[in-house]
Amino acid sequence: MPLDATARWVKQRGVSRILLSGSYRLTTAFLLGRAFRAVHGFDLDIVTREGPTWATDDRAKEEDERWDIAVPRAHDRDDLLVSVGVLRRPSDDLASAGFHQGSLLTAFTDRPIASAKAMQAGVTRLKAALSELAARLRPRRIRLYYAGPAAFAVALGHRWNALPRTELYEFDSVSGSYVATASVD
Repeated sequence: MPLDATARWVKQRGVSRILLSGSYRLTTAFLLGRAFRAVHGFDLDIVTREGPTWATDDRAKEEDERWDIAVPRAHDRDDLLVSVGVLRRPSDDLASAGFHQGSLLTAFTDRPIASAKAMQAGVTRLKAALSELAARLRPRRIRLYYAGPAAFAVALGHRWNALPRTELYEFDSVSGSYVATASVD
């Protein structure tokens, strides 16, 4: 993948801190974070729409209790379905498309992400729940449905390691449904 090649090239030149700015789709945000992952020694400074820069190494000292995370009661043998929403619940759209709520790992907060610390606390909490579930269930693939700010998608991708192949989905307002946008190993 070109972003992975870019990350290797940047790393070979001794750069470990990257400033990300601009306007991009949620899938692109996730893939940028994943290419420049923490596990590979990168830290990211993400310029937000509101103006402040949020650093991926600005860790919260306490767990963020604003997230409601529900672990699935049932699952598809091969796929782990994951719904992540900030202010909007992808799981509601998925339920109307026939997905049973009990088969989804859902993570939702009804408050905006207001700081780098809040972003990192949410990512940490979600990643811990997801890693534990993936280790227990051993799915072949994660299907990730995401609705939220691009900065959080970057931070999520930045910490997305030691997980199975992942297929990303974004909401398409024209069709009123989620569509596959990328797949990462």
